[in-house]
Amino acid sequence: MTATQNLVDFAKRQGVSRFVHISSPSVCFAFRDQLGLTEDMALPDPVNHYARTKREAERIVLGQPAVHPVVLRPRGIYGAGDRALLPRLIKVAKSRPLPLFRGGRAAIDLTHVDDVVDAVMAAFAAPKQAENQIFNISGGAVLPVRRIADEACARAGLEARWRPMPLLPTMLAAGLMEAVALRLPGRPEPPVTRYGLGLFAYAQSLDLSRAKRVLGWEPKIAFEEGLDCTFAGGVMP
Repeated sequence: MTATQNLVDFAKRQGVSRFVHISSPSVCFAFRDQLGLTEDMALPDPVNHYARTKREAERIVLGQPAVHPVVLRPRGIYGAGDRALLPRLIKVAKSRPLPLFRGGRAAIDLTHVDDVVDAVMAAFAAPKQAENQIFNISGGAVLPVRRIADEACARAGLEARWRPMPLLPTMLAAGLMEAVALRLPGRPEPPVTRYGLGLFAYAQSLDLSRAKRVLGWEPKIAFEEGLDCTFAGGVMP
């Protein structure tokens, strides 16, 4: 939170006309299906430290109207140069079967990095009405997680394997791994987290109507086109 506070303080001293803060829909995540989430929904308890710090950063930024803040929550950013989302998925798929929970009902809306950049530029250019508001940003298409994994793995020359698994026992095991990791020197990232499993278990999507109405923004990059750009740009599995 220190970095966010320092950035806001610096912006205020410089008299900036618009401060655009990149947050995350992880602040809204809960272990249940949640479709069409709006920016005004009551936030659940933070699912992890990342969600907690993102929520606190939003509070800091929106608490400084002098910097004319706009907050964006882009979901699942991927694209050329991706070193996190798709590479992690492919790395896991290479080593073991992916978990198939609840008959494969999990779904999510990802966001190509070009759409995120467009949203940032729209936030800078938006009218004063956009200030002190939060905007959901995504690709607009709710995609089955199984399809995302299958298509990403296929582009990497790999066939994804799936294993039906019971959700509750797997979640309990992940919770135990998290507890152990917290007690180890350096607090390493556990092999599996409850949040990561939740993305494979539940349907999640964002309502984009506020961004379309106030920012004049809407996504342009379809998932297949986004994958083409991502792998052409050298995604690292």
